[in-house]
Amino acid sequence: MRRAEVGFAALLLVVLAIHAYTKIEPGLLSELLWSCNVTAALIAIGTLADRPIVTSVGWLTFVAVGFPLWLLDQAFGGGTTWPSAIAHVLAPLVGFLHIRRAGLWRYSVQGAFGLHVGLLLLSVGLTEPSLNINMAHAVWPPLAPWFGELWLYQLLNLTGGASALGAAFLIARRLGLVRAGPAEN
Repeated sequence: MRRAEVGFAALLLVVLAIHAYTKIEPGLLSELLWSCNVTAALIAIGTLADRPIVTSVGWLTFVAVGFPLWLLDQAFGGGTTWPSAIAHVLAPLVGFLHIRRAGLWRYSVQGAFGLHVGLLLLSVGLTEPSLNINMAHAVWPPLAPWFGELWLYQLLNLTGGASALGAAFLIARRLGLVRAGPAEN
């Protein structure tokens, strides 16, 4: 089983490297701060290093926040690239394989929420407003009619993220993925 984890995690890192390479020429490297990109990298690195805490935080953030919002964006006509699409399929699989064996860290909700907040703050400070990485600079266009103020939208983003993280954790616990012990590495 560990061989499959490592193989898929290595493949995910290769796909992420290709994805990063495609961002260099158009000057879009800051797009690598999108939550999905950061959490996919955490999943791959945590799996390769056999560090369930790293994988847990990345995986929970990815499946509860990043992936659902990416799907929603795709449904509303958002663009993607083939490396991004492959990474969005591989990352949850890699994380699940590692967590199924090693266990989901019992504090992964807190870690994932900290990551969610941290990425929002980094996106505000380090990215171009026109790119709106992690919706840090403007309300997502399909929701703009309902939000006159960015702070109100960001409050929804954070509370919705916290709720989704908690729900995903409860589902994972119900599936027997949350264990004390080995995942405390």
